[in-house]
Amino acid sequence: MSVLNFLMDIPLNLTLAYAYLSRIFGLDRVHLISSVGDLNSITYQDRHVYLAPSLFAKEISESVSFDIINNFQSFSEMDISTVRFYLDTFLTNARFFIENNVNIPDSENYGGYGEILVRDFPLPPQYKLLSRFSASESWSRYVTSIYIHK
Repeated sequence: MSVLNFLMDIPLNLTLAYAYLSRIFGLDRVHLISSVGDLNSITYQDRHVYLAPSLFAKEISESVSFDIINNFQSFSEMDISTVRFYLDTFLTNARFFIENNVNIPDSENYGGYGEILVRDFPLPPQYKLLSRFSASESWSRYVTSIYIHK
């Protein structure tokens, strides 16, 4: 069984992740994808980490298969059309989708922006909710949801 660790994020966050993960796992096991050509030339290896900027989302979804897609607290900060794009792009064949996002609106959010709540995510109909839970009472605004591809 091959283990593929793939992180997609904005370039600034990838830079920090690359520095941190390279220090832990070594430069030879952490790969920063900087072009679409890199996606086509990589020979994915077990226990390696691949980092790619989100601007390659469409190309990533076409060249890499995922068993688990995970989103941690960023969908709620996006607009609904961006959330829809990511869900439609990546939830084609993934077996599981795990996300941790806002479930209760915050009347005092600090940016003054409108958060997208978990219940409003345009989840493809082929995904069924298995479980939803909060990490703790003090952090109950965020919930983790686990979905399975039917």
